[in-house]
Amino acid sequence: EVAVLSGTCLSRTGACLFSAWQDGHSANRGDCLKLCRERYNMGGRMDDNYPLLLKDVCLINRLRELEAAGVACVRLGECAKKPEVTALLTGIYSRCIREERRPSPGELEQITTVFSHREFTEGYLTGDREDMFGAAPKTGGEARRLLAEVRRGYENSEVRRVPAAFYAVVSGGRDIRIAAEDCDGNRVVLSGEKPVAAKGRAVVKKDIEALLYKTGGTPFSCSRAEVMLDEGLELPPGMLEELHRGLLKALAEKRSAPHAGEVGPFPAIPEGKGGPDRLKTIFQVVNADQLIPELAELSPDYLYVPLEILLSDFVRIAPFTDAGTVPVAVLPKVIADPETPKIAEMLERVRGIGVKEALVNDLGHIAIARRAGMAVRGDAGMNLANSYALGVAQKAGMLSVTASAELRIGQIMELCKPIDLEMIVYGRLPLMVTEHCLVKKSMGRCACLSPASLSNNKGAVFPILRESGCRNVILSSAKLYLADRREDYASIGLWGQRLSFTTESPRECAEVAKSCLGLSEYRPNGLTRGLQYRGVE
Repeated sequence: EVAVLSGTCLSRTGACLFSAWQDGHSANRGDCLKLCRERYNMGGRMDDNYPLLLKDVCLINRLRELEAAGVACVRLGECAKKPEVTALLTGIYSRCIREERRPSPGELEQITTVFSHREFTEGYLTGDREDMFGAAPKTGGEARRLLAEVRRGYENSEVRRVPAAFYAVVSGGRDIRIAAEDCDGNRVVLSGEKPVAAKGRAVVKKDIEALLYKTGGTPFSCSRAEVMLDEGLELPPGMLEELHRGLLKALAEKRSAPHAGEVGPFPAIPEGKGGPDRLKTIFQVVNADQLIPELAELSPDYLYVPLEILLSDFVRIAPFTDAGTVPVAVLPKVIADPETPKIAEMLERVRGIGVKEALVNDLGHIAIARRAGMAVRGDAGMNLANSYALGVAQKAGMLSVTASAELRIGQIMELCKPIDLEMIVYGRLPLMVTEHCLVKKSMGRCACLSPASLSNNKGAVFPILRESGCRNVILSSAKLYLADRREDYASIGLWGQRLSFTTESPRECAEVAKSCLGLSEYRPNGLTRGLQYRGVE
């Protein structure tokens, strides 16, 4: 299935927490509030106040190419909300598909007229992403005359798309029988009164055939009409017409009846295992400057470090490993196929210097890490939110996984835990992983390594980090902080607690770590409880 007319999301699929973080609505569960279409400011010289807005996708000129590529179904997105727009678009797209052609100039004009306030792109399909960002949305007038014509069309007629065969048997001494069978094998048979010997004009075969071909106002078209008729018979007035109407109605009802679903046994919940005697402590950093001796002196059990930093600054890891800390290579959140060989080569090199574990953000990355001989742990981006998902991760051979950021503490406690489970208890959470570089769009040049942020009209500031492949990660405006609620999560069966350092200075990393471990009274500014208590709808 491919969306051929739809709003385009800036975020990677399953990697957007914006709606959940702001208003408790989970985009991962289909409840996106479209916050990326609102006004934001990045302070760059190329800003247009809509840095997260992309043009809508329109692939009507690519239908034949998609079919040749093996696409079995095309989807029109929620931009077709009104019934008139839905009727217009489905008509144009279905005709182009059936007739194996591109849209006519008139059809293209109708689409652009209806969506005069929107801009379209093929960038994701073609790979040309330079012109995918949209401008400020226009209010524009509606194509009232065009939509009124469309409305009259579907109110006054039914498009007949379902071929059906019709049959009639009229013989002396027997009840009249008529039947119909559609292209999906739905069959209906009705019976009427017995015919009588004709006293006037006898019914003829072509009259019955002509009636069977009449299917106006229904979704059916008569593909074949067969009549068996004895000569010299007369039918009660209007009886055959009434039977024919009843036949069409019965066939439509049979088609609309829901299919009986087969209910199988519900799979057993995976068997959980007990939590550790001591909650493991995990530090995660995003840059080499955060790897300071003061942090190493706190002796975390695990240290999550980006793959490229392990290669460029492995000497900074020594104080941690000397204290017994296990280093874990953090893979990029997104690894496209062309990027896989490079990441695999980097993993081989990291494995060669003694790092044996990798943190992945996607199920597809497990194989990449395994091929390098690495054991695998799962990050929060995998969105594991129920016991069955944890069971799948355990069967995949993962060492541990991270609870979804959308789960409340009570929900995490109720999970059966067949695999070690950790939770992020401090840090800015990744709200969106973008496929495009927002910094380049705002500044007019590639400046991913420079500090950047996004602010909304409520004064919230969302830091932006560089991500592998000229992508970005938009972080939460406030820092999750649960150090003073340790009693709430220490006894819910967790294996580990993670402190995620992103925009913090090296000194702040050490102070926050001491605070979260109960070694100081330091309390950072701009804190939140995240979704751990309020959850999502």
